[in-house]
Amino acid sequence: QWRAAAVAGDAAHRAYLVRIALLFGLGAANYMALLYFAPVLAAAAVLRKPSLLRDARLIALCALAFAAGMSLYLYLPLRSMTDPPVDWDNPETLRNFLFALSRRRWGGSFQFSTAMLPYVRPWLASIRMPEQFGLPVLGLAGAGLIFLAVRVPMMAAVIMLCFLSHAVLMTAMQCSQPHLWNSDFFSEYTLTDFHIPLYVL
Repeated sequence: QWRAAAVAGDAAHRAYLVRIALLFGLGAANYMALLYFAPVLAAAAVLRKPSLLRDARLIALCALAFAAGMSLYLYLPLRSMTDPPVDWDNPETLRNFLFALSRRRWGGSFQFSTAMLPYVRPWLASIRMPEQFGLPVLGLAGAGLIFLAVRVPMMAAVIMLCFLSHAVLMTAMQCSQPHLWNSDFFSEYTLTDFHIPLYVL
């Protein structure tokens, strides 16, 4: 809808972008790895409508809408004050809240080392698209993507780049964490949960 409005020069495209920012914030509040899509989506919007970069008011509105969606995290310190049985990082203080929000418990930053290389392949193998959907459904998805590429090339490119962005950045993030450099992590845990955004795409 945003693309159609932007192409048509409809002023409603501004409202669509604000709504998209709000929904993206809500999504990221539930699963922060959605932020891996942000560079691709932002680039696609700017390529479609370069004037967005000069619209400071719209950028501010989108930032506020995104922050409103992410504000669900403010529930963490409130819930933590009741001392629940599961209280990761005890985010009652500002320091602990920021620690939880930055996901430092899970590494929080890239720490590249050659020690991570043996784990890249099993991580990528854990995506298991054929097991998730079966080959007939993957065939339909491929046909749908080709159809979309013919009809709306930009949208097909955005979907594929979001897929690659998430796959590459999630692989780099997870495989660069020293506490994951053991085969037990790949055999003991069901890693498919990490790949849900890829399945949705």
